[in-house]
Amino acid sequence: MRWVSENGINILSGKDALIITSVGGRENNYTQEGKYKIGVEELLSGLKVSLHVNNIDLKKIHIIYNADNLNETELNLLSEELAETLKIE
Repeated sequence: MRWVSENGINILSGKDALIITSVGGRENNYTQEGKYKIGVEELLSGLKVSLHVNNIDLKKIHIIYNADNLNETELNLLSEELAETLKIE
């Protein structure tokens, strides 16, 4: 995957990236011993490689586990965490 403008210039080179994703399962399901036998970060490896190849600095990966079963209190807490994560430095 390449992000290239009409001039052939990689317009995202040198930029920062943040991956935010959610999964329906609990965190312990995404381990070598868990249900899926693989971690979420490993599932994102293709995207991480693409960012690296395109000289995009991955600052953070934020994973929301058990997303299908979060209650209102948990959703509010996650919203606050994401708001902090998204603040521009």
